[in-house]
Amino acid sequence: MPQFSAEAIQRLEEVLRKDPNSQAFATLAEAYRTEDRLADAERIASHGVKLHPQLAGGWVALGKILKDQKRPAESLDAFQKAIQLSPENLLALQMAGECLLELKRPKEALKLLKRVLFLSPQAEKAKRIVAKLESLTADEYGEEVFAMTKLSDLKPQAIQPAGSPPALASKGNPAMAPADPGKGLLRFLSLVDAFIVRNDISRASQLLDETREEYGEHPEIEQRQKLLQRRRSAQLGLESEQAAPLQPITSREDRIRDRKVALLQATLQRIQELPDALR
Repeated sequence: MPQFSAEAIQRLEEVLRKDPNSQAFATLAEAYRTEDRLADAERIASHGVKLHPQLAGGWVALGKILKDQKRPAESLDAFQKAIQLSPENLLALQMAGECLLELKRPKEALKLLKRVLFLSPQAEKAKRIVAKLESLTADEYGEEVFAMTKLSDLKPQAIQPAGSPPALASKGNPAMAPADPGKGLLRFLSLVDAFIVRNDISRASQLLDETREEYGEHPEIEQRQKLLQRRRSAQLGLESEQAAPLQPITSREDRIRDRKVALLQATLQRIQELPDALR
């Protein structure tokens, strides 16, 4: 947690006095929060986000203040606004996931925290929570879900939680029920995220391509595609650096000596080319 000196807080207050529309409200609200001045912090942050609704940092500041006040539903709303403005805001994603846990919505929390690990694989707190949540919910899905099967070949029963009532048969295809595209898409995106967290980029990419074939273009699919491309580029860059042969580093003295040798060799060559009478 950042600590703010009394002088720093005074400077921020002065900035807002001179310019009430300043975006410094978010930093001042955070400073008040760290001083446990939650009422002042909420007042500053609430007013600030009304003036600057497109500032993700302002919504994050407000969300943290509300979370400290044990108001998880309102806090979650603020963090979700921040995520809409900045989908890769790790702090907003992490905090929103924690709010969902407080609200007893573990599956939604798992989805957000997996996204945190997707963006930052070394996020230790998210790792611990995801590991715990996955161990609690893994038995709800059949093994078929984790197999690399074409999406079109999967039956609804393969992705239904254990204990769910059987799907109703449709007239067009008695063997299969009309699936909910929204829920189905979310399930497969969750599997894509799981492969990415495990750094299995190849399987994640394959499953994402099949998801696009099944459900068409979607912002969530596009976002993951961009992140996968960055992961691949990073891996290729690392491989090329590792494969490139290291060039020996020559000292300044060695370079001077080499130039002298080359000059002498050129001089000798010219002497040998002179007529015998001029030697």
